[in-house]
Amino acid sequence: MSTRTYESKDCQEIIKLFYETVHSINSKDYTEKQLNVWASKDIDLDLWDKSFLKNYTIVGFGI
Repeated sequence: MSTRTYESKDCQEIIKLFYETVHSINSKDYTEKQLNVWASKDIDLDLWDKSFLKNYTIVGFGI
């Protein structure tokens, strides 16, 4: 696996990974309502992108 610094083009895939992980892995331990609060379908792409760009964010690829 290789890593590199985050680029805005990565945001959509990160959001998808986050949402799907919360709603699949955690579905055994939380109600649907709790999951939707934790990871809603209305995630703010611009807000997440700005946060990733502001902070030191790395992504992994080539698995």
